[in-house]
Amino acid sequence: MLPVLIALSIIVLVVASYADLKTLEVPDWLNYSGIFAGLGVHALLSLHQSSFKPLFYSFLGLVCGFIIACILFYTGQWGGGDAKLLIAVGSIAGFTPGLDSFFLSFVVNLVLLGALWGVLFSLFLAFKNRKKFTKTFKRLVKKRFYFNILLSGFIFFVVAFFASFFFKFIFLELILFGISVFALSYFIVFVKAVEFSCMYKKMSPDKLVEGDWLVKDVKVNNIVVKRSKIGLEKQDIVKLKRLFRQKKIKTVLVRYGIPFTPAFLAAFVVALCFGNLIFLVLQNLIY
Repeated sequence: MLPVLIALSIIVLVVASYADLKTLEVPDWLNYSGIFAGLGVHALLSLHQSSFKPLFYSFLGLVCGFIIACILFYTGQWGGGDAKLLIAVGSIAGFTPGLDSFFLSFVVNLVLLGALWGVLFSLFLAFKNRKKFTKTFKRLVKKRFYFNILLSGFIFFVVAFFASFFFKFIFLELILFGISVFALSYFIVFVKAVEFSCMYKKMSPDKLVEGDWLVKDVKVNNIVVKRSKIGLEKQDIVKLKRLFRQKKIKTVLVRYGIPFTPAFLAAFVVALCFGNLIFLVLQNLIY
């Protein structure tokens, strides 16, 4: 990547990370500025090089970012700000077909480092709200304890049964596998406990913004506002504000996600310095 594109990406991602950590939102003006700046810089490069390729690769990166962003947004994995930021990075970085594509390395790193960031931030939230978290975690563990035992036991039995037919029976490895499944089930409980105790907040309807996620449907007389994977839309907020003004509701329960944009910044820097993390690991294993 050219220095001007690297500098532009870093500026956008640093500002986005700061805004997301402070307000849990990435401003639209920043995302749209990144998108148009990326296209603009590549358009100038195309003029300078008398080649359509730089602008084409920028547009291709925008399209790839848009496709991935839509999948994650409409499945409820990301908010709109994160989705638009990925499109902006695609526009700035561009996408050159091939396994050595910088944008591909960035996306792969984002998946890996995003998962790590999610775990670390969840641990931070659990520690910060340790009293509420501990109470919720104990309640969920008690509720799911027998289910966890049955699930681990069932999977262990199935694996042991098929292993006895097709492989040399290695009891210790199967025991470790059973323990791993049991630990995974407790990790799922941990994630749910963090969500219930740290990410739910009662909010006045007059402070809601588009994209906020309702925890449950709001039903008052004939007016219904349903929760959605993509969050509240403008017409939903209008209905809730009307109910609030009529004093039919005081607050609504809203769920907030983890501020994800710092993972964008980390994935970009790692891709810049080391490339694709999966390729890096495979190379070390082979050589």
